[in-house]
Amino acid sequence: MASGNSMRVKEGLLRAHRLGRGVPVFFLSLLLVAFIGTLDYLTGSELRFSVFLLIPVALAAWRGFYQGVVISVAGAFTWWYVDLHMIHAHSTALIPLWGTLVRLGIFLAFVYRIRQRKVISEDLKRAHEWLG
Repeated sequence: MASGNSMRVKEGLLRAHRLGRGVPVFFLSLLLVAFIGTLDYLTGSELRFSVFLLIPVALAAWRGFYQGVVISVAGAFTWWYVDLHMIHAHSTALIPLWGTLVRLGIFLAFVYRIRQRKVISEDLKRAHEWLG
């Protein structure tokens, strides 16, 4: 009975350790979104850095699905904000909204694909360990 309790404690500590490792990655991803958005805003419409928002989305998605979704929303919102405050005007307010929704869809598809890749990677690792 005592060994069962110690095993549960070890598993709980391991889960807490894994969760704790994801928190810095999440905040790093948020900082990267802010940095890329600021850089994109400062360089104007001549140079666009928004495509690099896929980097923090990928980092967050590798740590967890919901982290990837939150960073995707933050990235799409950042891209929308930068587009809205650029010098050029849009013929209608729906154009920036449409672009934001399309980008969000791309980010979310990217999150889904990365999560699939991680599951496959973990399954292969377990199979390799099991086979010896």
